Amino acid sequence: MIQRVLASYHLQGLTCVGLLLFLTVFVAALGWVFRRGSGTFYGKLQELPLRDLETLNPGGR
Repeated sequence: MIQRVLASYHLQGLTCVGLLLFLTVFVAALGWVFRRGSGTFYGKLQELPLRDLETLNPGGR
């Protein structure tokens, strides 16, 4: 049944556009995450939960 549906599907170009759009967004996200200088930004972000615990419990108890 799936073979019959795919055989009569006439919008292969739309499928290619969707794939290209997905790949473009994925590569852009990778570029954003691994851009130069982002290590310090993510380093600060990873310490946020620890800072919140210190402000809630200053003595470490």
